[in-house]
Amino acid sequence: DQIITWFSKEMFEEKKYLSRLEIDLQHAIDHDELFIMYQPQYMPSGQIIGAEALLRWQHPEYGLISPAVFIPLAERMGSINKIGQYVISQCLEMLKHLKDENISRLPIAINASFLELINPEYANLLNKKIKKYKIDPRQVHIEITETAFSNDINFVMKNMVELVANQVDFHLDDFGTGYSSLSYLSQFPVKVIKIDKSFIDLILEDHKIHHVVGAIIDLAHRLGMEVIAEGVEKKQELEILNSFKCDYYQGYFFSKPVSKNDFKELLINQMTKNNVFLKGN
Repeated sequence: DQIITWFSKEMFEEKKYLSRLEIDLQHAIDHDELFIMYQPQYMPSGQIIGAEALLRWQHPEYGLISPAVFIPLAERMGSINKIGQYVISQCLEMLKHLKDENISRLPIAINASFLELINPEYANLLNKKIKKYKIDPRQVHIEITETAFSNDINFVMKNMVELVANQVDFHLDDFGTGYSSLSYLSQFPVKVIKIDKSFIDLILEDHKIHHVVGAIIDLAHRLGMEVIAEGVEKKQELEILNSFKCDYYQGYFFSKPVSKNDFKELLINQMTKNNVFLKGN
């Protein structure tokens, strides 16, 4: 039998595009092409309680590159640890700036690849940076996905235990989209579960998804965890999630991801509205 493989012009162009990105990504940090956006997280009342740091890449030729494209490239190339440490430093600098300006001591959630978490030195490096920047460790949240539990669990657990001992919290991102055992929720020190946007998108039209979301929130609360709903874009979605007693929200209904200066302004406006002053706290 003969096997015929078709290789189209489009496939060639995509391969060339990804190969170019692999080369350019190695220099993106040095050329200041990577930057952080901050998506605020809210209480049902509209009070900001923190933010998630979202990494972006502004390529000089191709424009804005999606993390869904360049993060897998970084993992494959072995540069994810360098990029991860860059993100941590940027976020800690932001936290220090907000503290020094007496603007906020709210936490920032930082995404971590499973390849970072299996690095035996990950917890040690993070704890050292927290100490260097003189940040309260409770202001640092690490977001992981279920894939972290399927790769070298012993290393992942070791890093998590060390960081939790230093009062760093872990959030389980994209919950419900993976295939990890529910038993991991009781084995690993996770404080917050984040319900994936794909569930929220269907909560109004699919009664099964509606009940699944309610069950996830109930399960999390029974396990002593809190819940953040991602991708909330409509008032009706918020009302349903409120009825399920969801703890916190993130999504365009409240705010899109914003620059560090715009996030700073949001916090200042909130302080002014609430007549809150951190100085002396």
